[in-house]
Amino acid sequence: MPKVLRLHDKGKQQIEGWQQSSPITHIELNDITDPTGAKAGKIVTSIPTPFARMHLFETAFDFVNTDKSGNRHSIYHELVSHYWDLFELIFNYHQYAQAGKKITLRRWNIDSELQALRSNPTTKILGDTLRLFLNDDRFAGFSDLYLIYYEYHLPNGEAAERLIGGTSPFTLFFTAPTVQLLDIERPQARGHYFDKNIVLLHERDKAFQDFVYGLFMVKPELRSKYFCGSIFANLQTERFNAMELRGEVSPPSFEAQYITLTDANSNPVLV
Repeated sequence: MPKVLRLHDKGKQQIEGWQQSSPITHIELNDITDPTGAKAGKIVTSIPTPFARMHLFETAFDFVNTDKSGNRHSIYHELVSHYWDLFELIFNYHQYAQAGKKITLRRWNIDSELQALRSNPTTKILGDTLRLFLNDDRFAGFSDLYLIYYEYHLPNGEAAERLIGGTSPFTLFFTAPTVQLLDIERPQARGHYFDKNIVLLHERDKAFQDFVYGLFMVKPELRSKYFCGSIFANLQTERFNAMELRGEVSPPSFEAQYITLTDANSNPVLV
C-alpha cells in the first residue's frame, strides 16, 4: 500500500498525487522525532536566522525537559550542560577573577553596532540582515547584547581572548559553537567546564542552584514562554513551589546577597 511521505505520523493516507492536505500545526511539529535519537555528535542547524545558535539552546532545553528515554548523553543534554557551565562561570565571576581567571563581558549595543555595519558598504548586507531579525518581538526591550570572553595564554606566554558565549533574550545565555575545554574545574570535582561530562542544574553547587531559583522567583517575567520559559521548565517544580509558598526570597534581600556584574568598561551588565 502506498504511503504518504511525512516527517510526522498524523494526517490522511488517502491522498493520490498532488492533492491538498491539512496545514501543519504545532501538534504535528511536536510529533516529529529526531531520526538519530539525538545521538548526533555535532550540531548542524538549518534555522534560517543569524541567531540560530540562540534558538538552538531553546530547542535543547525543550528536548531535555520532555525527554523520557533516560538517556543523559544526547547532544541536547550536552548543550544544556554547557549552558549551565557558562551560567555558573558568570555566577562565580568575581571569585574566578580573584584567582586570576579573567572572564570579560563586552557590550554589543544593537543600535550603534547596526549603524556601523550598515554605513560600511562591505558590511551593509550583514547589517541589514541583522536589523531584519532584530526586529523580532522577542528582541523588543533589549538595547544590548554581551559577548563573553575567557582569557588564556598562548605557548609563548602572551595573553589572548577566546569567545565562549553571549547573552540571549531566549535563554539568558548561549555558548559559542566552538567553545573549548577551560582550565577551570567545576565545584565538587565534577570535571572541567565545557568538557564531555553531563552536569545538570540539580547536580551543581548549592549556592549556584539557590541563585538560579531565586532569580526566577524575584523576576517572574523570566518564566514567560517567550523569554526564558524553557529554562524555567527545567527547574524542579516542587522545589520552586515550596520556596514560593514559604516566601523565602524577596527582591531586596535577593539582590543584596550578590555583587553587581560589570562589563569590560565597568558598567553594570543588564541581561
